[in-house]
Amino acid sequence: MKRERATRLLEDVIARLEQGGWPLGLVDEVYVFGSYARGALDPGDVDVVVEHGTDKRWLGESLHASTVAMRM
Repeated sequence: MKRERATRLLEDVIARLEQGGWPLGLVDEVYVFGSYARGALDPGDVDVVVEHGTDKRWLGESLHASTVAMRM
């Protein structure tokens, strides 16, 4: 992937986070690492870590998703 495309993807993530709403409002921090962060012109991907909080809705959705996945 070209660096320009990776940058556009990250910009899209940031724009969505700035819009807020649930569950994006739970995000506290986003960290970029790997080849993109090191300045590679052709990073293979964009590595990110997302730190987020939880609320009752998040816990409910996560539990539901886990139980549905276990049935498959």
